[in-house]
Amino acid sequence: MKVSKLFSTTLTPVLFLLAEGNKNNLTQAAPLENTFQGKTFPGLERFQAFNLLTLANAKETKVPKYDISEVINSPRRIDRNKFHACYKVDLKEGKSVHIFQYVSGRTDSIFGISWDEKDKTKGLLFPEPAHNSKLVALVNAKKAGLNGVFEIYDSEGWYEAKYKFSPLLVVPEHTTVNSNFLINTESALRKLPEKYADNLFKQKVQVILGKNVEDSYYHYYPHMKEEDAQGGTWQNLNGRKNLNVPAIYDPIDKMVIIPQQYIEYKTNRIIDSSDLKEEILSMVFHELGHAFDASSEVTHSDTDRFEEIYEQDKKKLQGTIKSSSTYYNFRREAFAELTAALLGGLSKQKSETILSMFPRSAEYIREELLPQVGVNITIRDVRENIYPYYLKN
Repeated sequence: MKVSKLFSTTLTPVLFLLAEGNKNNLTQAAPLENTFQGKTFPGLERFQAFNLLTLANAKETKVPKYDISEVINSPRRIDRNKFHACYKVDLKEGKSVHIFQYVSGRTDSIFGISWDEKDKTKGLLFPEPAHNSKLVALVNAKKAGLNGVFEIYDSEGWYEAKYKFSPLLVVPEHTTVNSNFLINTESALRKLPEKYADNLFKQKVQVILGKNVEDSYYHYYPHMKEEDAQGGTWQNLNGRKNLNVPAIYDPIDKMVIIPQQYIEYKTNRIIDSSDLKEEILSMVFHELGHAFDASSEVTHSDTDRFEEIYEQDKKKLQGTIKSSSTYYNFRREAFAELTAALLGGLSKQKSETILSMFPRSAEYIREELLPQVGVNITIRDVRENIYPYYLKN
């Protein structure tokens, strides 16, 4: 399923309430499209190294590099209705620019930059580019919760702040999401093993975010809305509806779909995942575990070999799969959760639970399947980093 990209060049008025500097001369430009979101990118094998390549190019051209000197999020200094935060970047001779993070948007529209136009005119900020749209500076994005760099461009007299999100990540044009939700999902994707992520990209897997169930599940699958309205249940599992599910994977269109907001089962309370970093991490790794499962000609968890091993694990449990663990009676769900655990995407408690319940199945994934995509994890790795008693019982 093709998802359109958004290109934004609209300029917006300055909304900062910064306490220092000449506020009358501050200029703000909207960010341009994330050029790495499109499918023209030749491959993902180096997507983890995007920013390293940028740094290398910057070194060759002597592009200056900076750190964020201050994170500003006080409502006394910025309009919190418009911005989550402002990141001050100190330059030479006491000058500075500010990178700001909007409350909501898409991959190409959650960051912008403001500067003092008088300082720019006098050449007191960044080096004057030889031509338009040239990289003039890099800013370490760590203090913004990102594992890369902001690239600052001078384009036709306007500065632009860009960040290269994972090409797996898409926010379609019919919706926007909380920028923290977007950043936390990006952070989770960056934790994937490089070759594992590369395999998913080659399979044309996408991680699609939406503001709510209406903008995500119901948008792509109108029948789900009808099912929920008629009281139907999701996979006949404990009376849950589609709107109670925090994330899904569609193996036909190869889409992981994650709504920012969904409805909690039984309580009907709206759950907003924007700042739930651990939950986002586990959702991303689990749903991409489904994508990995379906990446072969025959779904891994449907092969006779895996089914045999899985049933051996279940038999040894002797009917102890109860309450929330009934979820793992679904073979594909157990496979996805085991893969997520082995890759370090689950909490300590979740990892211990699934790896202790299905040790033979975990070993088959670790030893036979993950190496097929270049991911080699030793038993020692699992014991030291994930579950110390792995295969010891």
